[in-house]
Amino acid sequence: MSNLTKEEELAEREYAEVGLNMRHYGNMHFAELTIFFAVNGVMLWSVAEKGASMPKVEVISTEIAGLILCFLFLQMALRVCDNWDKFLARAQELEKILSFRQYAVRPRERLFNNRRAINSIYAVVALLWLANLVPSVAATLCEHCHERCCGAHSCVSKNVSRQGP
Repeated sequence: MSNLTKEEELAEREYAEVGLNMRHYGNMHFAELTIFFAVNGVMLWSVAEKGASMPKVEVISTEIAGLILCFLFLQMALRVCDNWDKFLARAQELEKILSFRQYAVRPRERLFNNRRAINSIYAVVALLWLANLVPSVAATLCEHCHERCCGAHSCVSKNVSRQGP
């Protein structure tokens, strides 16, 4: 028979479950990054390899989609961190009941930790998409303005040539 109180038995079971949940959310970062890099890799490849032959609207749409994906994946990563923090706090509460110290003593905080590294990855890729998007939009607008400008001038020059000197 166990010497644990009913509260300690329940806390021990919950502690094991909390540990599994923390492991799950820790692994979520890896899974999300894998999917993020796969999707963005295909999109970047399509723009880099086929961009010149793709219609401009497709290139710009792909670049906008890539930028939006960065922000969506960043939000998912932040949510994973929120859940992990919630389970960490609960694990620390349970450790007081169980006299455990696995989560009570944390490693020292570093300037550049896992969270900042993951968030930086999303930010850098977003900047890459933005660096591609701005020139694409500028070139498209410039071409559009040039066509309107040249079209107007050609009409004027045709009318002038018809009227004679």
